[in-house]
Amino acid sequence: MDIAVEPSLDQLSADLRLRVRRAQVDMLWRHSLPGYVASIVIALLLTWTLSPTLTPEIQLWFGAVFLLTVVRVVLLRIYRSQAVPLADPHRWGNIFVASSGAMGIVWGVLSGLLFAQANEHGQALIAITVAGMVAGAVVTNGYIAQAYYAFLVPALLPLILRAFQGSSEFGVPLGILGTIFAIFMFLSVRRTNRSLIA
Repeated sequence: MDIAVEPSLDQLSADLRLRVRRAQVDMLWRHSLPGYVASIVIALLLTWTLSPTLTPEIQLWFGAVFLLTVVRVVLLRIYRSQAVPLADPHRWGNIFVASSGAMGIVWGVLSGLLFAQANEHGQALIAITVAGMVAGAVVTNGYIAQAYYAFLVPALLPLILRAFQGSSEFGVPLGILGTIFAIFMFLSVRRTNRSLIA
């Protein structure tokens, strides 16, 4: 007579944690394509708008956005070619976090390096666009908080620092608003992410 051994609570919680992580990673990859398309379209419109004053730097920046997006689409195709239960959720989660951080760095270059070269209208456009990208990333990156933070910090921090270096009339208020926005987004994603896991 065989007596079935019940799994321990630790084993169940480890299995549950793995399933939750797998579902989170799958949602990251499954919902990423619209974000990639939006990045290209927004970067193209921004490049077209700022080209008269920021040539050739803005075109080089767009090239970086485009190339990184192509890499991310290739990674998405590789991920989708695997059966989800067989995909290593930790590996694919780390790949997504790294690619999200790389895209955050590219958007941070826009606000960190090109912001100072733009006129006030261009600076306002850059600030609004970067803030919009950070807010929009909640939808595609919010399933794993680290993926969102990997984008948020390098995308927004250079803008905040650059704004505080600007005039007291425009730059300092922009830096204060950017700081409040970053804190709010950080806390919102942390709270949302915790509710997904609970």
